[in-house]
Amino acid sequence: MVAEKEKLYFNEYMSCLEEDFEMATKLTQKEADMLISMLKESVEKHIEFPNGKGRVEFDAVDSEEKKEKFVINISRKGINSEAVSYQGRHPRTGEILLRLDINPSTFHRNPSSGEKVVGFLYRRVWH
Repeated sequence: MVAEKEKLYFNEYMSCLEEDFEMATKLTQKEADMLISMLKESVEKHIEFPNGKGRVEFDAVDSEEKKEKFVINISRKGINSEAVSYQGRHPRTGEILLRLDINPSTFHRNPSSGEKVVGFLYRRVWH
């Protein structure tokens, strides 16, 4: 009887956590635009840029009030050491706000114009 009651409380607790997490993971377009437009500064004094294949992750804050936090990733993958990705995420939601992929040896087609481009900027649109 006690074990069943504890299981019921645990399930209710987990359900509440899931609801809270789901609410925390949703940004509105207005919030995302505001976060993207903020000037950011690194919390770290020194950042070791990946030389060749590798990845670095560091924290940043908005440079005015220093209340909003961000996570910045710089990564180099694969054979081509010139290829690099820069990505900014919001840690509360884990959502990618912006990502820039640059690969001089690979061209992407711009979906709207069909033009060949070396880099690709990804910006999520929230609905």
